[in-house]
Amino acid sequence: MKYSTSIVLIILLFIFPSSINAYMQSGIEETSTIPYKNNNVKDTVSNRDPIEMIGFEKRINDKTESFLLRNNTCNLITRIRLKIYYKTPKNEMIDYREVTIDQEIHPHMTKQIEINSFDKNKRYYYIFSPNKNNEGYPFKISWVLLRYDIAIIPQ
Repeated sequence: MKYSTSIVLIILLFIFPSSINAYMQSGIEETSTIPYKNNNVKDTVSNRDPIEMIGFEKRINDKTESFLLRNNTCNLITRIRLKIYYKTPKNEMIDYREVTIDQEIHPHMTKQIEINSFDKNKRYYYIFSPNKNNEGYPFKISWVLLRYDIAIIPQ
């Protein structure tokens, strides 16, 4: 008899999981979290990627790379971690690296970022950057958002 009650409860859990879970969790306050799974996350308000890279520039003689990052969230972002892949126009891998950007980007705002270039010998240029002398090797990039930090501001 005591086993039949347990079996019925288990069967009910499979048939009505949301109702049973709601009953069992009553009194527990759930806090919203920022969902993050690789680069497929969408902001709950705008339904867009939380961070977007807009534009990229690295000319052949540049020691730095510059790009714009847009914060599509409703939160102040204080740190962003990206993995950048450098490839030839034929998609052959040249290099990759992880970079951390420690700058504040306000909600729904865009910030220009400048980082040291992966190209220490000044042989490569971004495929869409101007190249007057047709020197060097063109490259393109792809990137993955690894992480971003949100500032909690007390009210």
